[in-house]
Amino acid sequence: MDSPAVETAKRRSKRKLQKHNSQPHDVELRDVLCVAGGWARRPVPLETQEFQGCRMTAVSATGHWLPQVLQGFCRTEALGTLLRQLNSDLHRCVAEAESQSKHAQQVGEAPSGSKQASRKIFREPHCVAFRGSELTVAWRRKVLFVEATSKSVAALVSIIKTYTKTDVEKCQPAKAESSEQDAKTENTREIRWLFGPKSWCIHYEDENGKQRSSSRGLSVPTTTFQGEALPSEEYMRVREDVRIKAMKLWNSLDRSNRERLALA
Repeated sequence: MDSPAVETAKRRSKRKLQKHNSQPHDVELRDVLCVAGGWARRPVPLETQEFQGCRMTAVSATGHWLPQVLQGFCRTEALGTLLRQLNSDLHRCVAEAESQSKHAQQVGEAPSGSKQASRKIFREPHCVAFRGSELTVAWRRKVLFVEATSKSVAALVSIIKTYTKTDVEKCQPAKAESSEQDAKTENTREIRWLFGPKSWCIHYEDENGKQRSSSRGLSVPTTTFQGEALPSEEYMRVREDVRIKAMKLWNSLDRSNRERLALA
């Protein structure tokens, strides 16, 4: 039997530190969009972004809502691998639909073939029909977004459940797309990428006008919970999720008169 001191130490080790706002906000009630159903025990709040007037939510294996809705779905070993295949398939559907639309244009109309125009296409919400379901999707920084409606979210879950392990194994691991040059273009006065620890670091001004920096909670994992290396595309998605987290943190901590960072 452990001594009282040991028991006390064990209890303390189980305690979780809670962060408190240094500047509390006004108390108010808000209507929050949530997703319910599947294997989720309770409604899960959704974070959304506006895509040309269309309310969208990110689809990620490391997000809050999708893993909870699909936690009883075990056809594949990793949800991230499945989503990589789904992302590729939906991307192809949108590209094919856009190609057909271009062919239907008048001959005299000059088509835009630039890479920038091509990337812009996928940033726009598209309604696609795939595997017997219809949903609205779009991409930002190669992250898949689905329209935050019951129809599109339910269609996405339905499509995911049609995949088998054999389907997912056909998807070859993508080459790592992060490079030193990429990080240079992403680095800003407020946020920088640290190669050594593989972490984002924010640089902000506190209420006393002192310049500070922090990378706490902004490291990017390179392995799964099972200790396996993250596929390169999934790693890039996680890296982007943490970058957005860093932007939100900078917005909340910085007390300078600089413009807040746009999360879109």
